[in-house]
Parts: sequence; C-alpha cells; structure tokens
Amino acid sequence: MADQESNSSFQDTVAKSAELGRHARELGRDTRETNLSFLRTEIATGLTFAKVAMDSKDDSAKRVRNEANARKAYDTIVNWMAHYSGSEALHIDIEELEPGLTELREALAELGEAL
Repeated sequence: MADQESNSSFQDTVAKSAELGRHARELGRDTRETNLSFLRTEIATGLTFAKVAMDSKDDSAKRVRNEANARKAYDTIVNWMAHYSGSEALHIDIEELEPGLTELREALAELGEAL
C-alpha cells in the first residue's frame, strides 16, 4: 500500500510539473507578444512625432519638441532591444520590427538627427 501511495504521489508530481511547464511556455508566448506590441507602439508613436515635426516650421518650439519626442522613442526602442537581446524568454525577432524601425530612422535622419 505504501508503494501505491508513493507511486501516486510521484505521478501527481510529474503531472504538476508538466502543467507548470505548459504554463511557463504560455507565459513566454504572452510575454513575447506583449513586448512586440510595446515596440510596435513605440515605433508608431515615434513616427507620429517625427511627421508632426516635419510638418512644423523650422526651429519652432513645436518642431523641436516633437523631434525630441521622436528621438526619445527611437532611443527607447534601441535601448530596450539591446537590454533584452540576450534574454531567451524575451527574444524578439528584429526582422518583425525592422521596416518600422528603418522608417523611423530615416525620418529622424531627415530631421537632422545623427544616429
């Protein structure tokens, strides 16, 4: 009888371990999607600021402010990606973000930002 209880306890532990593993994989997928959403939003926000700056008069407070905000968005993206690039759990595929990041980089260069 003790063997049956021990075997049952072992099987329960194995089942719980498998369940925790599935849960961890789901969390990893959710975290990756959240990170991608954040970065996409930051790119879109940076592009919006850059476009407003381009449409503003040269050296106006509006242009300076929006150019600075566009640059801040770009710097946030680059720093975030550099910080998490080595984390397997938070791995982000740069190819998914490259078109928007390239567009933001080009807009900032057009505004005169040195990248």
